[in-house]
Amino acid sequence: VSIIRNKYLAVSIGVVGFGMFNLISSFFLFLGYFSGIWLESPTIKYLSEYNSDNDIVSVQKVFDFSFSIVAILTIIVFCVVIIFSSVIKYYFLSPDIPFTYFSLFAASFIATRLTSVFQATFQAFKLVKKTAVIRIYSNIVNLLSIIILVYFFDLLGFFISIFISSVIILLLFWRDAKNIIVIKI
Repeated sequence: VSIIRNKYLAVSIGVVGFGMFNLISSFFLFLGYFSGIWLESPTIKYLSEYNSDNDIVSVQKVFDFSFSIVAILTIIVFCVVIIFSSVIKYYFLSPDIPFTYFSLFAASFIATRLTSVFQATFQAFKLVKKTAVIRIYSNIVNLLSIIILVYFFDLLGFFISIFISSVIILLLFWRDAKNIIVIKI
């Protein structure tokens, strides 16, 4: 699916659009370290241990802690990035990147970071099949949204599809996670 998607994107949005995406993507990958990406391995470790011991209270505490820390840090990073977007684009990215593209990617960053907590939880619970099914659905939605939105809206459609795909995968993980853990907001 990714080969088809990348080929279509290379032709549709061009080198400049694909380069812009990669630049923004790399920057937000770096920001992941400030928003709890480092918490994934300990989350998997402790959820797995407590789950094998059937210690449901500790499982819930670890999940609540991980989800809360990632959510709070991600929202802080998002706010800083949006407030200082012009400075960030000027010094770290490119002043040519429109705010709309930047903000859509920043919004998808929130969904992506929260999804990582669910992925860690599914991995700790050894829910490989559910994860694979969610990934298949999300790849199909991602491909279809890219094809449709890029066709109608060019590069803007691509950034909208990134946002839509990240929210859909978050909602799919959230839906299935409710069957194994209590999600408190």
